[in-house]
Amino acid sequence: SLRESYLGGRGIDIYLMYTMLKPHLDPWDPGNLLLIGAGILSGTPAPSAAGMIHVGGKLPLTGLAGSLSMGGFWGAELRFAGFDHLVITGKSFRPVYLWIHNREIEIRDAAPFWNADSLAVQDLIRDISDEENAQVMSVGKPGGDRGAPTDLRTDGEHCREAAELGILMLSKNLKAVAVRGTLPVEIKNPDKALQHLAELIDLSRLSADRGCPSLTERNDGSPEESPWLNLYHTLENVFGHSGGGKTAASPVAM
Repeated sequence: SLRESYLGGRGIDIYLMYTMLKPHLDPWDPGNLLLIGAGILSGTPAPSAAGMIHVGGKLPLTGLAGSLSMGGFWGAELRFAGFDHLVITGKSFRPVYLWIHNREIEIRDAAPFWNADSLAVQDLIRDISDEENAQVMSVGKPGGDRGAPTDLRTDGEHCREAAELGILMLSKNLKAVAVRGTLPVEIKNPDKALQHLAELIDLSRLSADRGCPSLTERNDGSPEESPWLNLYHTLENVFGHSGGGKTAASPVAM
């Protein structure tokens, strides 16, 4: 299956970019794709991965394949809303944002806050939707010239400044993607998941003196397969969800 071959997040997004984009497409063309994918462990108790997302697309300024990861809780919320990946194509005739809630996607008006900064617009969308727990990925103020730098953020702490993928988002007249979900993300083997989480915490404590542990060394530094790598190999099986997440293709053409 696609997930077995490419796991999730970056792997699937790059596969979708490669298979769905027309060769030699001008990155400013509305047919360019903005891809947002939840990490394979998003929405689970896995540490440091529960809310991760990947954002991808053909970069407007260089024409290269853009790829960045962002933290926060946005990825978990996307899973709670019933989706794993978003494929956004087209260009709106007016400023809009996407509202995603429990397997439904709406295109909503963003004209009143098109010139707001990326942090302010998140609070505005939460107020408008009356959902204080909504997670919002937003871009900053559009510059005076096409291609002017802008930032891309998922919350108050996780922000990428001068992000070309933020420019791609603005080129579609898309100010934000807001998501709120209340659906369960079921863990395939919850008992094993808790067991491995406990092992992971123990390994973190043992490795505190060495800093970030290597996946290819044991704790004593010998070049053998480490227990970290063993845990890495089992994570997909024990955390694999059966909640029926989907990949949604959303044309922005309102």
